[in-house]
Amino acid sequence: MKKTFAFTLLCLIVLLAGCGRMKKYKGNEAKKPALDPFYTNTGFRDWYRFPLKYPYQVMMVDSWSHGSLERYDGGNIENPNASSHSVMDGWLTHLHLHDDYAFFRNEDGTYGSLQYSTGKITTYSTEEELSAICLSPGDFKPIEYFYKRFEKGQMVYPPRKSKPESPEQ
Repeated sequence: MKKTFAFTLLCLIVLLAGCGRMKKYKGNEAKKPALDPFYTNTGFRDWYRFPLKYPYQVMMVDSWSHGSLERYDGGNIENPNASSHSVMDGWLTHLHLHDDYAFFRNEDGTYGSLQYSTGKITTYSTEEELSAICLSPGDFKPIEYFYKRFEKGQMVYPPRKSKPESPEQ
């Protein structure tokens, strides 16, 4: 009786611990390819990163309220100081994203745009100049909005299929 009770107790412990579960056989199914770190790395501790179209990204320190527009150089994505450099002076406070451009508001109240294919940055000193290209300043979202979507795994841009050539600076 004691042996039966001990055996039943042992089986119960094994089943509750999950050791009794059998893995589902998947046959020769191919594994999903790992996602590119450029599109999955969110930063570390006091710095955050939001990927734009490769190789551009927004780097934020201590807060999501503003960030630096940077170009990733293909190095260690986990070391922002050694793997990217700023493409403009100042901090961004808001973004508006399109397939070919990132529009932003600067901390000083001016506006700008980054054309991904050429790396060219255009600045707009007034809302009227920006509105002339059919954008309303009210359409801009805080960087935090995009970072929170990115953190949840919602990618704004599809991963690149292959490493593109470096855009001209």
